[in-house]
Amino acid sequence: MKILVTGGLGYLGSQIVRFLTEELGQNVRILTNHVPDYFETWRSKYEIVVCDTTDAAGLKGVCEDCRAVIHLAALDREEARLNPERALMVSGIGTKNILSEALKSRVEKCLYFSTVHVYGIPEKEVVDETTPVNPLDDYSLCHYLGELYCQWFRQCHGLNSLRVRLSNGYGAPLHKEVDCWNLVVQDFCRSAFEEGKIHLKSEGTQKRDFISIPEILKGVRALLEAEPSQIQHDLYHLGSGMSLSIREIARAVKNEYRKLYAKDVEVAVPPSSRPAETKTRFRLDINRIQELGFRPGPADIMRTQIGKIFKLLESG
Repeated sequence: MKILVTGGLGYLGSQIVRFLTEELGQNVRILTNHVPDYFETWRSKYEIVVCDTTDAAGLKGVCEDCRAVIHLAALDREEARLNPERALMVSGIGTKNILSEALKSRVEKCLYFSTVHVYGIPEKEVVDETTPVNPLDDYSLCHYLGELYCQWFRQCHGLNSLRVRLSNGYGAPLHKEVDCWNLVVQDFCRSAFEEGKIHLKSEGTQKRDFISIPEILKGVRALLEAEPSQIQHDLYHLGSGMSLSIREIARAVKNEYRKLYAKDVEVAVPPSSRPAETKTRFRLDINRIQELGFRPGPADIMRTQIGKIFKLLESG
């Protein structure tokens, strides 16, 4: 029996595919809308289905012989801003199509990856899975639409579909060309490496939950391996449970850069005359997924991951 990973050649998807096959010994089928040149060698290693999730006819049978589906196919924040119609189709109709195929093939478990950004600007200091959602952009709104399809298939068709609200992921991609360099930690590392400067786009005082790739993979394992009796909810947060400000992230990158290259890097903050930023300060509650055995990484995990990003940048 296989595990289908949609968006399996993306930043997170490729990490999950590698983890499932090389560390858990699972048989994986990848669904992608195209195969980038830097992943061409994967054609001989994995079963790859090239099809758009919005193409219902082309997806026929994609879940056959699959015991689980990890659904990641979606546009990132910048893509959703530039093409909201496409983002809506992929997260809405694309998700509906995948869930329909999973239902036909009697898939045991579907994990749909959403985002904690569906909460918008929460009023509470601690955000748990019962906190009301308030999507404030196309990216978060489209992901929430995908969640609604998961709820519908669960309630009306009995499909075991779990929604996973992921916080802000970071870590070195499997290949330098993987599109992930607009994410905060990677962006800071690249600008420090290439320019000797870290560019903040705001005052940097807002706080967010950041989770490393290794921690995300531990969360995926916990959700996949949980027995039906352990699953008490259909919605889980996947985060570190700790919040850091953007300035603290910049400081961590600056410190690791100094340690690796024995020189300093400038942190450039925008002029104070810019419009004031929203002071987003909340802690993400991760108790539900911890009940399944998930544990966040060690205290130095961000430093370790920043070092790996720099090493990747050194590879040219």
